[in-house]
Amino acid sequence: MRLPLLTHLTALARDRAGGVQTLAGIAAPVLALGAAGAVEFTEVTRTRNQLQAIADSTALNGARQYSVDPSAATLTRIRAWADGLTDPIEAKWTVETTVTADKTTGSVTVAIAAQRAGFFGKMVPSGMMTANVTATGVNSATYPLCTLAMQSDGDSLQMTQQSRLTAQDCLVQSNGDLIAAGQAAVKAGAVRVSGRASGDLTPKAVMDAPEIRDPFAALPINVPPGCTDITIQLGSGTRTLNPGTHCGSLQLLGSGTLLLNPGEHYFVGPVFNVAGDVSIQGRDVVVIFKGQLAASMTDNVTLSLEARKSGPYAGFAIITDRSFRGTLGISTRNAKKILGTIYLPNAELEVSGQGNRIADQSPWTIVVAKKLTARGSPTLVINSAYASTDTPVPSGVGPGAVRLRN
Repeated sequence: MRLPLLTHLTALARDRAGGVQTLAGIAAPVLALGAAGAVEFTEVTRTRNQLQAIADSTALNGARQYSVDPSAATLTRIRAWADGLTDPIEAKWTVETTVTADKTTGSVTVAIAAQRAGFFGKMVPSGMMTANVTATGVNSATYPLCTLAMQSDGDSLQMTQQSRLTAQDCLVQSNGDLIAAGQAAVKAGAVRVSGRASGDLTPKAVMDAPEIRDPFAALPINVPPGCTDITIQLGSGTRTLNPGTHCGSLQLLGSGTLLLNPGEHYFVGPVFNVAGDVSIQGRDVVVIFKGQLAASMTDNVTLSLEARKSGPYAGFAIITDRSFRGTLGISTRNAKKILGTIYLPNAELEVSGQGNRIADQSPWTIVVAKKLTARGSPTLVINSAYASTDTPVPSGVGPGAVRLRN
């Protein structure tokens, strides 16, 4: 009786040993699958974080670019920039980047999809080896275009010595190089440069920015034929000038006052030279230069101009016609008020002097010139309180023209 019992116990022990071996055989693949999954999960998480950072930075940069140039070319440029950032990841992953924009909101969305074969083949479901991220950049701060140097080659915006350009709440754009040499400085809401940038620039310039084309290229600048008057001279006293075409030389070198009645004032002639203690004043006026090699306002000249409020030149205070390829120089200590737009399509605006502040008492000023230079220690102040006056801002600049994110 005892022998059969011993036989049964031995058989039972053998059955249990086989079960343990069977369980170990089943558990081994499960443990291996878990380890493989952990490795795969870590790789996917790391890659997804990298891609998210790339998408975020691309979307923000893209929103800045798109706010100035809302074209398909900008979206292509943004995608190329993202592709450059994902190059290291593409050594192991297949990466596809999509960039879209919403013109209504000015937002740019960047979507990056990445996939790769698993390290352990079919041991891990293929779905674990995908990493998809998106980011949207939305313009949250408004920086209207207020200063544009349009020349695309060379130093289109050049500051030297101790000169200053301040445009705290708006955009300064140079289609060429922006150089602030010596102790010169540019301080603006935003700074964008299509060429090189150097010097004291606040904030740091956005580089490789697309050029901004002349926003007033379609503006007709036609000087009426004939002359309203010829050769204006003023020593002292006050002279009132009606709108019209003022031909010949204009030399104001004394201490008199020239009052410009509302309208368009065309100065056509070889010389425009205002110096001494002369005062030039006008409201609802535009001053248009043609024919001069240079026009200058120096010494202690008082300049107080408020732009046209209606008509084809509404919002413009000073214009040089397209044949004017010289320099408009402002070095006076009292050019305090230039309310409106200074438009020099093929000319240079040069500000100079010692410690003088230009346009600082203007609610707003806009400068669009082929080239802008400053030397000495003047400060060109570009204010942007557009809503504080009834002087209209020309389309293409000012509020709503450019929106950027800090």
